[in-house]
Amino acid sequence: MSIDRMRFSCDGGRCYLNEKVPKLGVFDDCFPGKIGFGDVDGLVERRGNFLFIEWKEPGASLTTGQSITLKRLAAIPNFTVLMVEGDNAKMSVSKVTKITDSGVGSCWDTNLEGLKEIFKAWFQRVDAGVQ
Repeated sequence: MSIDRMRFSCDGGRCYLNEKVPKLGVFDDCFPGKIGFGDVDGLVERRGNFLFIEWKEPGASLTTGQSITLKRLAAIPNFTVLMVEGDNAKMSVSKVTKITDSGVGSCWDTNLEGLKEIFKAWFQRVDAGVQ
């Protein structure tokens, strides 16, 4: 399986980002103030359990809307919400934070391999039916 599941290249020829990703900004005038559609950085479902990730550059913080959304998602049974800090262009990871319904929970310094281990452990746990 390809590392990049979206399988696109914008170097000449057709570009998935330009041709297939909706331009959600056209709906900005449908909502007041700074409200607008956001994106989902990562979502996996297994046996009715969901792993949701929000990826942030090092030092970047969640917006108010993101914080509210992630806390509300974390309050839903069977939802695990993680904020990953790292350089997405280089796929380097420095920290993972578990978001809870009350805000920031556990935090781990890690790297890409450590993040993969966190994902694998989540999958094994939910696949075995352990909450």
